[in-house]
Amino acid sequence: MAARMRVPRRLAAVAIVTVLVLGAAAAQAYWDPGPQPSRTIKCESKGGRYTYCRTGAYGPVRLERQLSATRCVAYDTWGADADGAGVWVANGCRATFLVGGGWGRPPQSGGPPRHGGPPPGGRTVACKSEGFSYTHCRVGRIRDARVEKNLSDTRCRRDDNWGIDRGGIWVDRGCAARFLVY
Repeated sequence: MAARMRVPRRLAAVAIVTVLVLGAAAAQAYWDPGPQPSRTIKCESKGGRYTYCRTGAYGPVRLERQLSATRCVAYDTWGADADGAGVWVANGCRATFLVGGGWGRPPQSGGPPRHGGPPPGGRTVACKSEGFSYTHCRVGRIRDARVEKNLSDTRCRRDDNWGIDRGGIWVDRGCAARFLVY
């Protein structure tokens, strides 16, 4: 009968723990390569039009310096993709933005990155019901609109507390949102 080699339990436990720790460290390095360097980009709304600017970076976005006389207000005249891959400006906002420095690259999903911004021919408009009262936001002639991002605790429901008419978007009873208009 062949002699069996016995591995002490303590040695086996140490080997298992070592493999788990090294595996976790490798996974962490793959999914989170650490912060990327910050990058400054300039994005300008010319003629009051919506403009989408790719940043070439990922991470948090903050307004660094306003360049226009028109105020640049987050969620109103400027905003950014959740991953920081793009910034949009509208209604005359011109500014430099600091992008990145907060997180590493996002995990690859297998498909091309999805960037925010309206579909071709669309633009973004923020409209807010102040004090739970009716507000009409003139945006000119539009065919349709949808809520891109709810900006209030009140859920915005079409034909209930927001809607469209020939001249723009109306909101009521606490609805505040960023709308994509076509």
